[in-house]
Amino acid sequence: MTERFTLGEFQDEHARGNAKCPDCWMSYPKPHAGCTGLMHAEFGDENCDGDYWLYTKCDVCGKNEYDE
Repeated sequence: MTERFTLGEFQDEHARGNAKCPDCWMSYPKPHAGCTGLMHAEFGDENCDGDYWLYTKCDVCGKNEYDE
């Protein structure tokens, strides 16, 4: 069974180690440059200009993509 972890405001579950995680936003997960894991992402919010941000988390080290 695939190990799962939570991400985002609503704590949606993502599949650890799955390069085709069906719960990820758009082109994620991506290889995490900081370790051997995958960076998963989920929609966060957007402003009135249409700019958006994401919740991100590596499935190995747990770091956020923006904190690199």
